[in-house]
Amino acid sequence: MSFLHTVRNVQRVRHIATVLIKHGFGQVIEKLDLEYRIFVKKFAKTSSEVHPQLSIAERSRMVLEELGPTFAKLGQVLSTRPDLLPASFIHELKKLQDQVPPISFHEISDQITISLGKTPDQLFSFFDPNPIASASIGQVHKAALRSTNEKVVVKVQRPSIRAIIESDLDLLYLLARLIEHSIQETQTYSPIGIIQEFDKAIHRELDYTIEAQNIIRFRHNFEHDHTVYAPKVYRELSTRNVLVIEFIEGTKISELDSTPEEKHRIARNGFRSILKQIFIDGFFHGDPHPGNLFVMKNQAIAFLDFGMMGRLDQEMKDELADLLVAVINQNVKQIAEILANIGTQTETINMRIFRNDVSDILDRYYGVPLHQIELGKVTREMMEVALKHKVKIPPDYTLMIKAMLTIESIGKQLDPNLNAIEEARPMVTRILRERWNPQRMASQSLVTFKNLTQIFTDIPSQLHQILDEMRNGKLRIEFEHVHLERLILVLDTASNRIAASLVLAALIIGSSIIMHANKGPMFMDFPLLGIIGFVSAGIIGFWLLLSIIRSGKF
Repeated sequence: MSFLHTVRNVQRVRHIATVLIKHGFGQVIEKLDLEYRIFVKKFAKTSSEVHPQLSIAERSRMVLEELGPTFAKLGQVLSTRPDLLPASFIHELKKLQDQVPPISFHEISDQITISLGKTPDQLFSFFDPNPIASASIGQVHKAALRSTNEKVVVKVQRPSIRAIIESDLDLLYLLARLIEHSIQETQTYSPIGIIQEFDKAIHRELDYTIEAQNIIRFRHNFEHDHTVYAPKVYRELSTRNVLVIEFIEGTKISELDSTPEEKHRIARNGFRSILKQIFIDGFFHGDPHPGNLFVMKNQAIAFLDFGMMGRLDQEMKDELADLLVAVINQNVKQIAEILANIGTQTETINMRIFRNDVSDILDRYYGVPLHQIELGKVTREMMEVALKHKVKIPPDYTLMIKAMLTIESIGKQLDPNLNAIEEARPMVTRILRERWNPQRMASQSLVTFKNLTQIFTDIPSQLHQILDEMRNGKLRIEFEHVHLERLILVLDTASNRIAASLVLAALIIGSSIIMHANKGPMFMDFPLLGIIGFVSAGIIGFWLLLSIIRSGKF
């Protein structure tokens, strides 16, 4: 890492600390010891003095907005994680806007020329220099192909954004490590793991070829469904930094002006489409907000912006189907067992209390008409119960909940009588029926048989290798300690303090003896060695007292 890069990182960390202090999070700086690491002066103002009328969630959103595009993106990703954050934070983080001032047409033209080997004039008969959207990673322009005169949308990545994001990711990893080390309670949520997930997500978004492939796969999944549409991709004009797709003529679903019957049909089609994406395809649009949904003239729903997609394997789809069946049947025991199996348990679950919490949720919906029950909301509440009992839910599940909640909310606005449970029932029934399909069962049995055959084939050679290593005295057994790092750190700190205390005591006793003997070189009628000993003891004592006070264990 170059010296200039290191300097920039220190300046960026200082800026982060300053923004945190500005919005009343000075205690975070002190907790992470950042005021000592980057020479940030302590700031005495409390959050109530800085923003007396704002909640912690609102101030957190303001911090992310002020820190720039990478942190705003992180907030948007966290808004899909109700398993990590309370509802108040999720609500605020959803407000984060990915809108930034546009860059010049000259820079856009250069990026297109570098990526495609031709200038915009050579590729397009028309290219609007004014973007129709400008986000943190790229901006979108309307154009027309010179070869066919087809209307297209050209998405162009900002030239410098990749370097900015890479630099900010380095800092996010640093902050995550500091948080895990300094705030023990956060280890359950694994801040480093969260940044790793964000790292993968934002790198996928930086590569437009991945988005192009997402669109192509989505189009294939709905090629026989005339109620859902995805734009055509011009692959020969698409690279990592430029994406050219079909221009969609339509109306934003939030601005739809149609008859109640048409709205009812569109609402059902939209909700059925997300159910198909989740339960049948296992490949779903992760951000279906109103700005990404257009209604075309034939009333087909067009999905846009395929940068954030979720994926569910067959096992995950089966678990979700079982969960929905259990919710519909109000089977508390089965719901609790499925939720416990879906996630990773960081602690042993008290299943009795777990089932009671699940029962409390179901009791709230007892006697409520089916069309008034929001399927996405019920599923989210179930996941929140799992989180309460220290069950970590996989990110794709939480993204699925967000997608279902968003589509269901849009559907309810179009048609308040949309019955999510009844719409989901045929899809779940289909999954359960396919689970017992003889062809699928035969295929699974064949895979299981192959795995068992491989195991039994490998056992003799592996056993021979173990016996051979034992005979030659080369067999090694490795043990890995888990969660002992904190204990080792505490013991190391304690031993250092004990050693310092012994040195301190020895200096005081030795200096006292020298003073009493009144021998050796003198300074102001006192033995010089005795004076040096007492001064050294004072310095060590002050350092020891300061370290104890800073640890909060005084």
